[in-house]
Amino acid sequence: MSISDPEVKVREGTITSSPPGGKASPYRTITDKELTLVQICCDFVCACIALPLSLVLLSQLSAVAVNAPGRLLTNLQIDSLFPVAVVIALASGGVYRVTHRRLQPSSFLEIRELSFGIGEGCVLALAIGSLLHVLFATSEPYATQLVMAVIVTVATITIGRIVLRFFLHALTTTRVLVVGAGTTADRIMLSVRQDAGMTLVGRIVDHESENDSDSGLIDTLGRMADLPRLCRQLDVHRVLVAAQDEFSVETMNIYRKLQDFVHIAMVPRYYELISWRSSLTDLAGMPFLEIAQPHLSTWDKCMKRAFDLCISSAVLLVTSPLLLMVALGVKLSSPGPVFFHQTRLGRDAEPFTVIKFRSMTTDTAVPPTFAVTA
Repeated sequence: MSISDPEVKVREGTITSSPPGGKASPYRTITDKELTLVQICCDFVCACIALPLSLVLLSQLSAVAVNAPGRLLTNLQIDSLFPVAVVIALASGGVYRVTHRRLQPSSFLEIRELSFGIGEGCVLALAIGSLLHVLFATSEPYATQLVMAVIVTVATITIGRIVLRFFLHALTTTRVLVVGAGTTADRIMLSVRQDAGMTLVGRIVDHESENDSDSGLIDTLGRMADLPRLCRQLDVHRVLVAAQDEFSVETMNIYRKLQDFVHIAMVPRYYELISWRSSLTDLAGMPFLEIAQPHLSTWDKCMKRAFDLCISSAVLLVTSPLLLMVALGVKLSSPGPVFFHQTRLGRDAEPFTVIKFRSMTTDTAVPPTFAVTA
């Protein structure tokens, strides 16, 4: 199959190459600049929503006169720089860089960088407010109100980004081309096909010795030398490279040429040892990937335990009325205890006691047993 063919056959239909002359792509997509602008607007709107919510919440929790509900509009005017400061702090922290266009962004992992960025925005808003107070005798913002705004803004922006990703996956697509052969490349292609926000264009092999019959889920579209032309013809947005023993000089030059208009991501060797806690470092300019220890440190264990206790306590508090109704229903429906206790085996065969609402009656008669005689 030649890449000069007007059409390239793939598994679920026909992908027509983009017309000459650089015309617009027929596929629904979003550029890096548009994505950055959408993310900034989303975070700004979420911060604007979070500010009055935090002031209302603080007015219900605080007995200080300055936080009273009657001062809501006044406090909004005083703290109005907070949303702008948040966006500036997030931008200065590199949140909106193109390199942050992750394959599958995790809202949980983003909470940490959002917390730091929004916290910096709080400090920036306090600093600007204090400077304006000194220069123009304006009202100085209150630290308590901005701290509450930070907490609410982290939750609001997290929810806003989840909603934004849902609409981006529904309205746009990222066209992906896979490089390589073998089980790793097959796994990458399967994951891309299962992602609603991605469209699998195809695969190319990276060595002449590789057999086209090993293409797996989709026909091989070409060789490594065809990669730049294929990316332009098929309107590829991202190239995913399977783990390889080494790259030739020609291959490295091809990847360097693609960096200007295509996002490239590579699966490292020994990826089974890499976790989200691994970090990238360097030695004399040579990059190293630090493999995180398999066991949590004492600090990590304490933080995890504190997180588990806080979240579980909050969930129990919110669901306590429903749990009380269920307990009452169990007690009134049949005689016996409300909870059922049972010892089970957990991790490393360690026994633990599970507690749950009783769903069976306690007075069920045991069926008689019959002896079998020859």
